[in-house]
Amino acid sequence: MSTYQGEINYLRQTYGNIRLHIVFLLLFSFHTASLESQNCLISAQTSLRNDFAYYLIPTEQSRAVLLHDKSLRFTMQRLQENLEWTEEINLQLKGKKWEVMECLREPNGFGVYYLSHSGHIGSLIYSIFNVHGILLQEDTIISGEDWDIYSGFKTKFSENQDWICLGYSDRQDQRRLLLYNHKTKSEAKEILLSQIIADKEMRVPELQVSNDGNIYLLGIKNESEFLKKKFLFNLFGIDTSGNVAWQKEYNYEEMLPLHFLLQYDNVEKKLILAGTYTKKGSSPSGYFINTITSGGVFSEPIYEPFGEKMIQQWTGTKKKEIKDLDLVTRQVVCTNTGAILLFLENNKELTRRSYPYQNAGPLNGTRWVDFYFEDIAVASFSVAGNKMWERVLYKRQFSQDDEGLYSSFFLLRTDDFLRLIFNDEIEEGTTVSEYIIGPDGRNMRKSILNTGKKDIHLRLTDAVQVEADKLLVPSESNGKMSVVIMDFSPSISN
Repeated sequence: MSTYQGEINYLRQTYGNIRLHIVFLLLFSFHTASLESQNCLISAQTSLRNDFAYYLIPTEQSRAVLLHDKSLRFTMQRLQENLEWTEEINLQLKGKKWEVMECLREPNGFGVYYLSHSGHIGSLIYSIFNVHGILLQEDTIISGEDWDIYSGFKTKFSENQDWICLGYSDRQDQRRLLLYNHKTKSEAKEILLSQIIADKEMRVPELQVSNDGNIYLLGIKNESEFLKKKFLFNLFGIDTSGNVAWQKEYNYEEMLPLHFLLQYDNVEKKLILAGTYTKKGSSPSGYFINTITSGGVFSEPIYEPFGEKMIQQWTGTKKKEIKDLDLVTRQVVCTNTGAILLFLENNKELTRRSYPYQNAGPLNGTRWVDFYFEDIAVASFSVAGNKMWERVLYKRQFSQDDEGLYSSFFLLRTDDFLRLIFNDEIEEGTTVSEYIIGPDGRNMRKSILNTGKKDIHLRLTDAVQVEADKLLVPSESNGKMSVVIMDFSPSISN
């Protein structure tokens, strides 16, 4: 009896990383792989009924703290070794009024970014607590009379979580960014975005922060939203001093980006704009990739049509193009070899009422919507931009009036393969399955958990990967939450 990971490690040391894809094929072909979840631990339930929001933060030994934002109180509970929760305790936040913005893991506990008000003084504060809720450190990032975040804010972290970029509008409705490094505690840089992007009609759907602290903004303005004859975007590089290092305008015609994401590769030091493109309006025609150096040098965009075989597998017909699928770009993954993986999901929403706002009133304002999260397409591209393989991963998820909270998937990453984990159905007593995807595209699907008698409803898109083979997954039902600890430590059964 030997472990799958043990064989991988031995062969890596013996033959090197170059032959890992051969190793994966051999293991797929000649072993009865169980690759089962060795353990699935379920915590006790705790109440969420008075929570405005909550944050699940992993701690040592695959345990967690749960932070409850109750609007007027901010409390915490700790998951103990026996999987019971401690009693809620209040956390000490500065000021009489405050608004929690983001929480993240710290080596000795967790950190909380929040906006504090005391009289006419507004402050942005970062506080660090240990796992018992004791305040260890409190840093005021910025403070001033009448300083405030007037309307909705968004946060973006660098991959290493050292840098945070906060986007918001001030009292004068000016768009601003704030950049801060909580490790070095360097002076926060306020950036008046309204000066960089003067056109209020230009939206900023994508923003990336590198591990070096540089900000990359994508500004988009569709000159013909319905005809879609032209697509124009501006890309901005902003350095750690808050200055615009470079700005580039790029114009697409004929083949237009349709649904895409901006991703920064911290290893290769480049930006990746990737997703789907269209030639004929609203239907996706294939994959689109544009790489940009950190200095703003654009490569020629790559347009790769969907393969006919994949289209036929997806549609179940002999069609040569896709017309009736609503493909959403879910993830752009940069591998340690420089390759790029695109994950697309067929996702649509259908309203069950012809006139959803007819007779709307205080007792009749429910939005009745059917949510469909269906098959996934995965495509791999080499460093040179050549398509190496593409696959369809089948799944069917349907739910009603739940905003799709239990649908879609979680991607667990290891150095050797990927695990794509999802609920088979969105209902009581379902199963959880996974696709294990090798570096050459070969994959296998298997069930890993039966939720039937366990009263769990997994929100997999909110899962937290704590190790290469462990996940913390929140489970919600009837105003209560438990945490499911999924351990994928692999083994092989002969």
